[in-house]
Amino acid sequence: MELGGITSIIEGFLAELEGIYEEGVLADNADLGWERLDRWKRRVSRFLEENVSDEEAQGFQGGVDDFTDLGEEIDKCKNSLVALLEELGSHPDTVIARSAVRGVVVPVDRKTPSADDQPSAVAADVPKKATLSWLWENVPVGVWWLLITVLFIVFVAGVYFGNYPTVREVLRTLTGHPRDLAPPQSPLTGEVRTRPAHLETELARNPPSWIRFEIFWLEKEADDLKRNNLVRGYMVCPVESQQLGATPDFHWVVRATPGYEISGSGYRQTSVQSSNLFEPLIATPTDSSLIRFAVPPCEKGDRLLAVIRISWMQAAVPQDCLSTIQSSVER
Repeated sequence: MELGGITSIIEGFLAELEGIYEEGVLADNADLGWERLDRWKRRVSRFLEENVSDEEAQGFQGGVDDFTDLGEEIDKCKNSLVALLEELGSHPDTVIARSAVRGVVVPVDRKTPSADDQPSAVAADVPKKATLSWLWENVPVGVWWLLITVLFIVFVAGVYFGNYPTVREVLRTLTGHPRDLAPPQSPLTGEVRTRPAHLETELARNPPSWIRFEIFWLEKEADDLKRNNLVRGYMVCPVESQQLGATPDFHWVVRATPGYEISGSGYRQTSVQSSNLFEPLIATPTDSSLIRFAVPPCEKGDRLLAVIRISWMQAAVPQDCLSTIQSSVER
């Protein structure tokens, strides 16, 4: 099954889970909720085992004890699928197992060693100092391809993890390299990377379909806080920045005005071969008045997207989310 089909079915599973929560928790019918959840988990497990990997499927197998809360178990299942969707959007090759992609597991032909299986003459005649020409003539082609593959993987991993601000800071510290010795450039356009002076935020005009699940769970969490008299009101909305130019790494800080608390998640929206990809942003733990997202280097045309929840106890009901938040750029 293609990646688009897998993500579409997972989004359908999340929609079913929302219905189970409404019938089992909100309608206070735990017996029906547990029965539907058990059947749902079996279907999800079979689907993931056949189309993603055994490791992902194991998270939906096994029973629960009598003290497990239905709402908490639904939350656990939701968080696992949302995280899987994000990983499929960012790194599908590392999530989907080879057997799931090909649709079949190729058996290994293990034959019994015979008397003819003797060490080659080349192996018995290895020189004390192997030269490059000797290696080229005597080492099997498969070994060379394996070596090239390993070097390529190491290179790609270095490029990928080198985009994270924390990794870059550690490398600068270890090497004593000046932070701004030369202006960085985009490898795609050659444009000099420039940190944006400010970020303008507005309500997201065309957010991805899976955002509704983020909104649903933020609202559910806020409803629990209201029942416990921890907040008096809340508001959830997706916001986005203007289109960015080529930028180096920086921090996107979203602050709530005094009297309000803020929470949520952020993403970098980029385009690869005419397809939109959403890379989750790492949020630095801080107090409830702001969120500090670590943004990796961006390319021209990228945007920043966040699902924000504003809550309050004593403050007045705001007109909308934008009237209670401020965006800024930090190094």
